[in-house]
Amino acid sequence: MSRSCPLQKSHREQADAWDNSCRFDKTSGTAGKKEGVRIVKGGQGIQRLGTDLDTGEALSPMVLAKQAEVRLSAPGDRAPKAFWSPDQLSSFYTCLVEAAGPPRRCDWHPVFEQYFGLSFWPVARTPEDCAEACCRSGDACSLFQFHEEEGCWLGRREESQAIESEKRWYGGVKI
Repeated sequence: MSRSCPLQKSHREQADAWDNSCRFDKTSGTAGKKEGVRIVKGGQGIQRLGTDLDTGEALSPMVLAKQAEVRLSAPGDRAPKAFWSPDQLSSFYTCLVEAAGPPRRCDWHPVFEQYFGLSFWPVARTPEDCAEACCRSGDACSLFQFHEEEGCWLGRREESQAIESEKRWYGGVKI
């Protein structure tokens, strides 16, 4: 399955050397790889945009959230710049949802603690959006937490640590 999803105008301005469309290939579960969706960027630009270049993991909110933690700087830069801007993450997620269709069903055990060791997902605006992003991430995400002021955080329960916090977080662990 291939489908095009145009990038937002702001992306065209930022990436005018790139072909301004995403191509989505539904990947099969062959050769030990999981089924998923990956973005392939055409033209003169990046060829595997949106996939984890180290692992080749299919595009998911969790992969994008981890990539968004990367900061880039060059000599003379005053402050490091984000690898992905919130607008870019939102565009990729919109394209992913369009290509992948409805999320699978996930059941959750509620948690109300704050956890360290998770990745920020700025696209989610509600606890429901946050839970859906974790669900769409498959095995890469087993825990989500959301706070109205702090936003959505995704990750694996096994790789995170609950901490004491005065704030009340809403979240869940996959059952």
